[in-house]
Amino acid sequence: MSIATKTLKAPIDGDAERREARNQRRREQRRAEARQRKARHAAFELCAWGAWDGDRPRAAAADVARKTNAMYGAYLKGDDITVQEGADALTWAISL
Repeated sequence: MSIATKTLKAPIDGDAERREARNQRRREQRRAEARQRKARHAAFELCAWGAWDGDRPRAAAADVARKTNAMYGAYLKGDDITVQEGADALTWAISL
């Protein structure tokens, strides 16, 4: 059987839509994890090299968001890290 005689099957209508929806969910999950890694990196830098007040770093969630956006602004493409994401990353960094 030659390549010229093979027929290509078109995907069933629902399959393509389901696949696209699944891929979209995966892309969103990867983006969320990448944003989380970036925020955690900035939080770690602030905790490791920043000033501390007793057993707490002086860095606040807004500082983490600002540092992350400064470090990774080109990669985030205008979708800046929020203060809530900064707070989550700071909590993670303090727990180390």
